[in-house]
Amino acid sequence: MSILLDEADGVFRTRALEVHVTHVCNLHCNGCKHYINYNHKGRLEVSTFRQWISAWSKVLQPKKLRLLGGEPTLHPELPEFLYTAREIWPDTVTYIGTNGHFLDRHPTLLQALIDTQSRLTLSVHSKDPVYLEKINPIREGLKRYREQTGINLMETDVTEVWTKNYLGVGATMKPYGDKAPQDSWTHCTAKYCMQLHENRLWKCAPVAYLGMQLEKFELTADPDWAPYLKYDSLGLEASSDQMRAFLSRESEPVCGMCPARPPFVADKTIDWKDSFTAPRRRPGKRAA
Repeated sequence: MSILLDEADGVFRTRALEVHVTHVCNLHCNGCKHYINYNHKGRLEVSTFRQWISAWSKVLQPKKLRLLGGEPTLHPELPEFLYTAREIWPDTVTYIGTNGHFLDRHPTLLQALIDTQSRLTLSVHSKDPVYLEKINPIREGLKRYREQTGINLMETDVTEVWTKNYLGVGATMKPYGDKAPQDSWTHCTAKYCMQLHENRLWKCAPVAYLGMQLEKFELTADPDWAPYLKYDSLGLEASSDQMRAFLSRESEPVCGMCPARPPFVADKTIDWKDSFTAPRRRPGKRAA
């Protein structure tokens, strides 16, 4: 079963699409599939997001749009992404996936969730008592908001599905050598997590941000990674036949970089980063 649901009038409807609004995160989660635990920088401007999805909306209609990162609440204009997505993809349900620690920076976010009929998902990353001491007040706060307002505020325990998709750490990173892409895809927890990155479609986060990760650690010339860096993402120049083939594909050679039987990491390490850039939004009204 591929990510493609159906096709009508030249528009392809997919199960989901994910977008990083920022690569910055305040947490260091061992084994993050988006490689965000390695202190990557950069954020997506709302104007750029609008340009991207406006163009893609002519050929693509995701059932779900997930705004991720990094930690999306570190983007000072996060509510604007909700309004923009609702305007351009009115039939798509938009989700924000957050670790919850900076929700207080967005006093207009709850109203934006109501206005756009969007949803917020709090990810619980660990069962460590120190972590739970920090996250439990946030969980209780969201529960109260949900009871008072009826907003769709959800919680996902990712400790049950967390896997690590590469060997080593940082400069010692290596792909798995199982060479069983069908098995890797079958057991993949991110098989329906297509990414929109650099205005192109990528099969999943491990593939989309691999180049960024390998450049950081000067691993782009590593022959073990070479086959996977050749992955061909999809741009707006693609024909309908190319789009259909891309979205219909299940397992493919690039899946072989990940393990055939992913090792689950129930008690992964969670660290709070000492330094990261987290600009606040300037006071003012929401942009028209």
